[in-house]
Amino acid sequence: AAAFKLNRMVKNAMDVHSLTDTFGDSRCGTNSTTSAANGSEFGKALLHFAKLSDKTVSDGGWGWAWRSIWNGQIYDNEGIWLSTRIIAGNLSQLVICLIFPIFGYIFLNGDLYQTYVQQLDKSEQWRMIVPATIGIILGFFAATNLALTLLPSTIRTVLQFRYGCIGSLNDKVFLDYRLAVEQQSLIFGSIFWGETYYTVVSVLPTLCDLKYMTTMI
Repeated sequence: AAAFKLNRMVKNAMDVHSLTDTFGDSRCGTNSTTSAANGSEFGKALLHFAKLSDKTVSDGGWGWAWRSIWNGQIYDNEGIWLSTRIIAGNLSQLVICLIFPIFGYIFLNGDLYQTYVQQLDKSEQWRMIVPATIGIILGFFAATNLALTLLPSTIRTVLQFRYGCIGSLNDKVFLDYRLAVEQQSLIFGSIFWGETYYTVVSVLPTLCDLKYMTTMI
């Protein structure tokens, strides 16, 4: 990552000074130059810098983070190493995403749910089937969304800390980061149970009986 950044910095400097067109012995110290020539080269460098100042590269974001993880650029180019705790927590979230649809299928075809549905008239059974199906689908998408957001969010925080968006040594609240360091051990549990709680809460509102809701309205 350090070599990549140094190479990119040198390339940017070469682009500013247009070395591909004006590279000469004067920069190697083998040819004497006048102050006017130096001033001219300096003016050209400023002109090229003004032209290249709008050339930027967008970093961060959900898609960029996953592409960088997939092709290895997050480590080779950015030098960001994801800890085992974060990766294990993300895998546990993905397991929940896989288990939840299976649990939903078993629930919809279980004796308890089917017994309650059969107690309703056929014209009213949709009031139980539709909400439960929608709830399970929404719960699956909610769990998947949270699982796919963890690693990009972690990378974003690292980049914010690196670029100064989050205060470092000179920040007044930096010493607060030293407090309660033992809470790092709670990260894995928070990732797993947070995913479970988020999924269940997203399902519960849609599992209510629309028959009684319609009656109340």
